[in-house]
Amino acid sequence: YYRNITWSGNYLRNADTLALILGVKKGDIYNPEELEKKINGKPQQDVSSYYMDDGYLYFSCQPIETAIEGDSIDIEMRITEGKQATINKIILNGNTKTSDHVVLREILTKPGQKFSKTDLVETVQMLSKLGYFDPQKIEPKPVPQNDGTVNIEYNVEEKSNDNIELSGGWSGIQGIIGTFGIVFNNFALRKVFNLKEYKPLPKGDGQRFAIRFQANGGFQNYSLSFTEPWLGGKKPNSFSVSVFHSVQDYSKIAERMQRLQGNSFNNPFLGGGFNSALYQGFFRNTGGSVTYGKRLNWPDRNFNFSSAFSYQYYDVENSFLLSNFRNGQAHDVSLGFNISRYSLDNPQFTRSGSNISLNTTFNPPYSMFGTPKSGKLWIEGHKWMFDADWYAPVFGKLIFHAKGNMGFLGRY
Repeated sequence: YYRNITWSGNYLRNADTLALILGVKKGDIYNPEELEKKINGKPQQDVSSYYMDDGYLYFSCQPIETAIEGDSIDIEMRITEGKQATINKIILNGNTKTSDHVVLREILTKPGQKFSKTDLVETVQMLSKLGYFDPQKIEPKPVPQNDGTVNIEYNVEEKSNDNIELSGGWSGIQGIIGTFGIVFNNFALRKVFNLKEYKPLPKGDGQRFAIRFQANGGFQNYSLSFTEPWLGGKKPNSFSVSVFHSVQDYSKIAERMQRLQGNSFNNPFLGGGFNSALYQGFFRNTGGSVTYGKRLNWPDRNFNFSSAFSYQYYDVENSFLLSNFRNGQAHDVSLGFNISRYSLDNPQFTRSGSNISLNTTFNPPYSMFGTPKSGKLWIEGHKWMFDADWYAPVFGKLIFHAKGNMGFLGRY
């Protein structure tokens, strides 16, 4: 068991404060591995961060066993504080595809600032979150200089995070079925006129571009979206635009079913033979959205906030997709808000941290101002979605993962 814990060499920090951060009391079971974690462990939770977050890069703490009597042991915490180190420059290695400015804007350790262990660890998490680099290969390396400053090298390894979807087939009822989709998560809009950059599309600026087409028989769907994560290039304020159009033409499917099966086709939905006259309709949905988001520094810098304006138009004729909306047109104008906190240590092999988000969507309360005279429906209501994931290490490589989801749909 621990008996007496004393401190030496701590000229800049109070021993009582150091003992409070260490969190080891007289009578606790002696565990050298746990003691090392409390000295050099998680940022902002260990003794080393208390010094290193204030620039003391050369800080060290050695626990020395000074006496052992019976089942108790005395420990002397010998501290070397060293001098404060200022960051001189940032060096990037391995970003062969991603532009330097895309990486540098995510790095929290800036030239001219004091060295900070917490900033160094959180920078690794920020670079992992980008998805452009292998999280296991991101390696920060402080390099002390003769003038008392420090250079920080970030060694990364590019990985592919783009997605291409291509599928095709044929159905007796639906005919030719095909899907084409492509998502570029590291797109570069400013390079679109440089033909040498097409490999197959220009990349490196951290923008996201996605396009998708899908068709099978009477169903067609088209979507296009673009996201700029750093609008203006100076602050992490994102801007996204997306549009889509989908249509289901039941008459085309009915023609094929009639031609293939005739009246002998058994329709389980209608409880009898197939009647193509009942399938002379369509369901069309067209819409788009504009989203603006920003990172927050309060309560901490893991928080994000975004707002979105969306519009959808429905044109329906003899449709069975919605039981209470078979014919007519409808407008869906909404304003959405999202606040989230992301602190996962690694997006691919998560060991600790959480990912929590609250998303709300509101339609204007049209009914408060009377029913529209146009005869078209104006959708109103509000929707709330809450999602939470939490990870915590149990022992070794065993991780505990808790997940919760809640949704609420209401009207005014």
